[in-house]
Amino acid sequence: MMFTIEDIGLIRAFQHETRQIAYADMMKAIPDIQDLALKAASKKTAAKLQKATDEEFENIDFLIYEEDEAYE
Repeated sequence: MMFTIEDIGLIRAFQHETRQIAYADMMKAIPDIQDLALKAASKKTAAKLQKATDEEFENIDFLIYEEDEAYE
């Protein structure tokens, strides 16, 4: 499963300790998202999370994106 930079940024906005937690937190929030583009992106990313394996999720390097934000 290939997660885009946008997917990873979106996942980071939710609890993402595990794939299951990220998926559940995202699904819980989707009904409350008012922005239609963000809602669609969240649904697409949630579907990817559901199909991904735990190993694929564990291989996402969230730290790279956290270090980038330190320089902003």
